[in-house]
Amino acid sequence: MKSIEILKIVIDESLSGDEHKVLDLFRDDEVFTVLEKSDGDWYHFSSSSSDGEYFIRTLNGFETYFQERGCISEVMRFDDLSSAAMYFFSTQLKWCSHLEETESYSKNYFSIKEKILTHLNNAEVCFESEDFYPVVFKIRKLSEQIKNETSISLSHKKSLYSILRGMMEENIYYDSKSKVDLDNAFELIKKAVNECV
Repeated sequence: MKSIEILKIVIDESLSGDEHKVLDLFRDDEVFTVLEKSDGDWYHFSSSSSDGEYFIRTLNGFETYFQERGCISEVMRFDDLSSAAMYFFSTQLKWCSHLEETESYSKNYFSIKEKILTHLNNAEVCFESEDFYPVVFKIRKLSEQIKNETSISLSHKKSLYSILRGMMEENIYYDSKSKVDLDNAFELIKKAVNECV
């Protein structure tokens, strides 16, 4: 049986069919453990080579991401199951989209700032593995600036643009595994700056 079919059965039996209460099932890992052992369709709860949306357990917590033809993108990392479930079920399955309206939910889980920092962190880790330490230090400096300021500004956009341009000039942009994360961070910074204008 497919993972989403199993989840819908559990929702019917435990939550009287109310998909909006799906997060109640992820206060502990009992249901998640069952889903990990099930077959994925488009939604997967354990690593595989199939295309689709993923919500998996890692050594350090949980991850959600999109995978297509072996390429992984939109990676989000979480320390606990309930935070990961909140993100996954509201953004991917839209079962809890009503949560986005609450201030604490958007503040804690969906702020553009946190997404930018996640992408920059992913890129930094990737560059460390590729031994591009000058780029690592520039990304780290930009991340620290973003963490310490209350909003995203044009200076952040210019800093990341400078990093991307330098990578292109050194011919490391197109071959880097971190290209997607840096592109995503840049798009989010542009969006944040436009919203603030």
